[in-house]
Amino acid sequence: MAQANGAERRNHPRFAAHMRVRVRVRVRDVAMYTANISRSGMQIACPLTLATVIRRELDSGSLRLELELPAGGTVAMVSEVRYVTEAEDELLIGIQHTTFEGDGENRYDDFCAEAARKYRAA
Repeated sequence: MAQANGAERRNHPRFAAHMRVRVRVRVRDVAMYTANISRSGMQIACPLTLATVIRRELDSGSLRLELELPAGGTVAMVSEVRYVTEAEDELLIGIQHTTFEGDGENRYDDFCAEAARKYRAA
């Protein structure tokens, strides 16, 4: 889990976004929120109170998660953990998407394209 530095080798623009995401932890889902998103990944803010709950999944290097889209519905995906950084009261988890379930990739692409249009307009 190497943390990128400086320009961070991004292929897609990143957008600030506070969206609910459920991370699968063994046999239950744990709710967290995104700090930012891009087409290829996102940063999840995990309260320190949940750090021990999610540690095994972080150590495995892979997270199964479900992102709630603003227009409704969810996108289920598996993502690779790229870095974990401890901030004041949370872990910041950088992930890169590897696979999507069903039509999730198309719906996520559409969401990111709309976010890009709004971001450029602002």
